[in-house]
Amino acid sequence: FAVMVGINIPFAPWSSGKYDHAIMKNEIMIKSSTEEYSAKKNEIRNEITAIVNNMNSLKETMNFYYGVQMPQTENTMKSSQYSYETNMGGFIDLLDSYRMYQEARLMYFESVSMYLKMIAELEKAAAARGDAAVVIISSVSAAETSNANAYGAVKAAQIHFAKGLA
Repeated sequence: FAVMVGINIPFAPWSSGKYDHAIMKNEIMIKSSTEEYSAKKNEIRNEITAIVNNMNSLKETMNFYYGVQMPQTENTMKSSQYSYETNMGGFIDLLDSYRMYQEARLMYFESVSMYLKMIAELEKAAAARGDAAVVIISSVSAAETSNANAYGAVKAAQIHFAKGLA
């Protein structure tokens, strides 16, 4: 009958290389994980910053079409219509001004569509990273209302909606 007992002594000179290697390997893994985390954080920040910048650009575009381009083309169309009705202008001028007005409206609604798409991308980017995000922007809805007094009602409805989500 034989009994054998073995003990690993970590400070023994002949086994210190094994432990030093394991320590170095773990330090490298920690450093690698830290760098990966930092890179992912920068990627998320850059993605969200790009989306927000696109949203700001599209918001300015929407404001331009809604506040400047559409009213100007509408006034031009009304002027052409009046000129046509009084036999001072041609039908081609009226059609051309109507086409310009329709193009301005189309560009406005296209910019609204792109803006809403950017909101969806922002929500997607936040959701993909494990964050819950609800983005409510009341200026878009207010721009689509025909009455300036509707802004408060639209904003209140969105706040009520957001509270229901929480």
